Amino acid sequence: MKTTSTYNADWALLMKYISGNADNIEKNKVLQWIELSENNKKVFTKAQKIWDASQTAQINNISIDNAWNKVNSKANIRQLGKIRSIYSTHRYILRIAAVLVLGLVSWYFVSNVVSEKSISATTSIEKLALSDGSEVSLNKGATINYPKHFIGKSREIEMNGEAFFNISKNPLKPFIIHTSKTDIKVLGTSFNVNTKPNGDVEVIVKTGIVAVTALESKEQVILHKNEKASFYSSNLSLKKAMNEDDNYLSWKTNKLVFKESNLGYVFKTIEKVYGVKVIANDKILQCKLTATYDNLDVKQLIQMIDMTFGFKTIENKDGYIVEGISCEEK
Repeated sequence: MKTTSTYNADWALLMKYISGNADNIEKNKVLQWIELSENNKKVFTKAQKIWDASQTAQINNISIDNAWNKVNSKANIRQLGKIRSIYSTHRYILRIAAVLVLGLVSWYFVSNVVSEKSISATTSIEKLALSDGSEVSLNKGATINYPKHFIGKSREIEMNGEAFFNISKNPLKPFIIHTSKTDIKVLGTSFNVNTKPNGDVEVIVKTGIVAVTALESKEQVILHKNEKASFYSSNLSLKKAMNEDDNYLSWKTNKLVFKESNLGYVFKTIEKVYGVKVIANDKILQCKLTATYDNLDVKQLIQMIDMTFGFKTIENKDGYIVEGISCEEK
């Protein structure tokens, strides 16, 4: 598991950059910090907007000391004294700096960006407990950005990849998951979210009610138990249907259930759960399998399928090649 916290801003450096007083080295540091995360970009964009607004604001009556004291009452940020020293010889700019820092820090703490964390599941499934009691399981390759504590009228996180959520119920504070293409809103429920490399998004509900909204079209579907929403990036469409995949949580449970399933589906499921390629000819892929496998590693699973159908599977560096005659020829 990879855990990072990329939102600790160097306020003095950020102030110098936005006000046009940074040298080239300092500018590069700020630009590198901005690219570390989406939340850093949000902080910078907000800071720039506050600075632009402060240029035309009525600031002559601002008490500099009161402004700094008010900021300090919100948070103990060590760079504040440094910021003030930078502008101490320019009273007018110092007033603008006070407006910027006061507005920015207020927004920064209310939005809870300062305490956000980022967790990535690298080579194994990772489990995470959020501050509200909600539980998240991340599939390999998934990433989640979340606050240490939820502040405000909603509980909001960002994610990429595949994850299963068991959300603690709070009708007064909905839980919202932001993906690159959709927003997913719940009150208290359990469901699976899979954002795919091509931009498609799939949401399958295990319990409760989930609202899925396409960001660009604003189209929305409401999902109940055993229903799924599919967002297609190619045409920006959002579709609702019953979930017919018994194994959508196999990556988490390590349990596979097949009911008269053709081996084409079986091998695709194995590829998804175990991350290996399984290749077979079209006739073999039409064979039907009814079986349940629980807590087997991929080699054991392939051996069980070989025994069932009399196949001979060869392992190579890319995965497995299944050889044998079709079921119709037996």
